Amino acid sequence: MDVTEVEVEELVGSPPGERPPIEVAAEYETAGETVRVSGRVHLIHAGTSGAVVERIRTARLASDREELAFCCSLLESSGTPVERGILLYTSLLDGSADEIDIGYDAAAVSTELSARLAEWQRARELERDRIAVAARRGEQLEFPFAETRRGQQLLVDDLDDAAGAGLTLLCAAPTGTGKTVAALYPLLRRALRENRKLFFVTAKTSQQALALETLRRMIPPASGVCAMQLAAKGRSCPLDGVQCRRLRCSYMRRFRARLDASGLLDELAARGVVDGAQITQRALAEKLCPFEVSLALAERATVIVADFNYVFDPRVYLRRFFDKPYDRHLLIIDEAHNLPARAAGYYSPELVLSQLTAGAAACRAHGGGLFLEMADLLEDFVAHSEAHLLTLEQERDGPPPYVEAPDREYVEQLELRIRDLLAEFAVYAATGGRLPTMPATRASRQSRQDPLYELLTTLGDFCHTAEYDPTLFATLWSPKIVRTLCLDPAAFLRERIEGFHSAICMSATLVPITFFGRALGADGPRSLTLELPSPFPRERRRFIAATSVDTTYRRRSESAEEIARIIDETVRLRPGNYLAFFSSFAYRDEVVAKLPKGAYEVMLQLPGIPADAALARLRANRDATLLLCGVQGGVFSEGVDYPGHMAIGVFVIGPGLPAVSMEQELIREYYDRELGAGFEYAYVLPGLSRAVQAGGRAVRSATDRAFVMLLCRRFGQKLYRDALPGYWRDEMVATGEPVAVVREFWRQQDDDEPDHDTRRSDPSQ
Repeated sequence: MDVTEVEVEELVGSPPGERPPIEVAAEYETAGETVRVSGRVHLIHAGTSGAVVERIRTARLASDREELAFCCSLLESSGTPVERGILLYTSLLDGSADEIDIGYDAAAVSTELSARLAEWQRARELERDRIAVAARRGEQLEFPFAETRRGQQLLVDDLDDAAGAGLTLLCAAPTGTGKTVAALYPLLRRALRENRKLFFVTAKTSQQALALETLRRMIPPASGVCAMQLAAKGRSCPLDGVQCRRLRCSYMRRFRARLDASGLLDELAARGVVDGAQITQRALAEKLCPFEVSLALAERATVIVADFNYVFDPRVYLRRFFDKPYDRHLLIIDEAHNLPARAAGYYSPELVLSQLTAGAAACRAHGGGLFLEMADLLEDFVAHSEAHLLTLEQERDGPPPYVEAPDREYVEQLELRIRDLLAEFAVYAATGGRLPTMPATRASRQSRQDPLYELLTTLGDFCHTAEYDPTLFATLWSPKIVRTLCLDPAAFLRERIEGFHSAICMSATLVPITFFGRALGADGPRSLTLELPSPFPRERRRFIAATSVDTTYRRRSESAEEIARIIDETVRLRPGNYLAFFSSFAYRDEVVAKLPKGAYEVMLQLPGIPADAALARLRANRDATLLLCGVQGGVFSEGVDYPGHMAIGVFVIGPGLPAVSMEQELIREYYDRELGAGFEYAYVLPGLSRAVQAGGRAVRSATDRAFVMLLCRRFGQKLYRDALPGYWRDEMVATGEPVAVVREFWRQQDDDEPDHDTRRSDPSQ
């Protein structure tokens, strides 16, 4: 018989004092299965007619009585008579205690427990039915397009083989290969047939939307299969500006019972593929927390489309999936070239000392034992940091920040104190305790946590980095900020990726593939690589390296006028839409200022402004010349398609190297020590990844025609040229006369096909 465990409760926080919880458990027979039900209490001692069972709590929860009653019933089922159950509430503020007898009724509790077990068994049977339906759907699943593109079938087969063998595959597939459907189709088929979950994660919401649209072609409504998007918590919460406190939020009151009664999960699952906006809309209509509804639906869904955070961020990853073995699950990492930098940020906590001081003052003004302890802790760390900085100033030459590892013993002890205080704080806040008043920080607004809780969590993250390999981190001390910089997140990515049955890391700019294999921690013996050529006709594109200009920092301003001349003369050759991507906004503005005024329309990317209006303008323009000027790594240069007439030429100004900074130099020194290739790993390869992404915005289908012009002498040098995609290198024309090359390209296009207006095949393929 199958033995399954069902826990009565999940404890919130930790009980006060050092008393460890005691597990009580019993086994029950239901529908041919042996089910083990367990719970936890804190003290069992003899009374006059049976055991007295006590449970210690630090806040009053509505479920306390029921959970303790179940534990008493479990104890009786295992042969120990129970006289009564006692709840002992201990205040976190003043230590006062309140003892409550729950009035244990053995017969009533036994009846309720039997009903719960029957409900659980029905859910198990429904899950078995869903698994069977999914398996049949997987056997019947067909490729969602009438035919595959050139090279696409090879990609489908290789990804399927890798998933079947439980391997990690790094796939550099050029723009237009159709890698989204080529990855989703075989892995969805396996997930359905083999009862696995498939996680599709990417950095950009536009790529999530493309994945959802592709899934809709394979998962129709009412098919018994569900795919869903997990939207960011902050975007779905209706209570703008209010920190998330589970037991104080009206959308969370009796959440599970109201969710089950609403039938909302069945309704959403029946849609087949559901995006975050749809989940939010329906959840709010039922007065339920949209994010919690999403998490509940994720338990049922076969495919979860989400941001990198929900798999890789140590703060917000999906604990319900990844705090237990997840070696049955499949993973697709789209736009994987973005992941190393994002992951480094996850492990780089920053502490603003003035915020810690303000938090301590707010705690002292609020009063109470818990908050006075917090004030002591925050003040202690600020004093420690100031003393440490003073010592470094006396020992080091030059101004701060100074690089020095933290005192490991100090931060380890501090982390233990923080962990206890956070557990107590969480229970106190969740159950309605009045919190200290302090202004929200940027981090607390993003996390939707109380500002004080966010400060303590970040300080705990800072302390926790001391447990890792110290060579992977650098700690920077300055009068205002103390920051830990993660130099290499590969070890953390490797640990997560290797936990999956199979993982696919794919991008159009995953080159050099050996660099990204190392950066992603996917360079082990069970990792494979695949680099594909462009599937589209070579004669319809032209890659040009304009070697007559120098965009290095020292010569940048000198080259601005020459770059403006080349852009101006090139766009005058043929009316249409053109894109120009610069290394920074400042350099863009310097070059744009030298373009002739009024000759054609120039649109500028503005920081924080949505791209929709500019894209609509490009889409509508067919007869005039329109030049969109943005930055590499920006909203227009990654994750956006410009099919057909939307872009007939792309200018990439400079290789987009990161600016020289103390942080970037620390990364360079690290890779010099580890690989002897610090400049390449810290500057050249990350910069060229952004440049290639920008250049890849055009030529998205077999009928598109466009040129990509790389403006800087460095693109002609071996170090930079060798890091470009293979077909870029093979086709690159390095010249001091780039305008002439473009003129000849357009002449050839007109000779081959006079009607140069182009249309694009389906972007989701």
